[in-house]
Amino acid sequence: MTSDTRDRKIVILRLRKIIDDILDHLVEDLDLKSVEIDASQAMYWEPDYKLEFDSSGPPQADLVGDLIDDWEFLRRVERGNSADHPHNLAHVYPLLRYLAHKVRQ
Repeated sequence: MTSDTRDRKIVILRLRKIIDDILDHLVEDLDLKSVEIDASQAMYWEPDYKLEFDSSGPPQADLVGDLIDDWEFLRRVERGNSADHPHNLAHVYPLLRYLAHKVRQ
């Protein structure tokens, strides 16, 4: 069996650069300044965190999230205030996933 040599460390500064580059491409190259959230697609399934990264069993999604709520919440985030908590990445993830699907269309 071949050993897995992929890097398992997420380098935050590198991840920031990658995300910035992707968003810069959307804004500067594709002239995409905003994407409307389709109300009929605003709700999404959100698996329990304890199960989200456990692929040993069947997929499960017991919770529902809302893209519009995520966006409204994140609009208040500024560095240095109580809303800049690292857990807010959980609100960024669904928006980036939605954006990826919308831009691909």
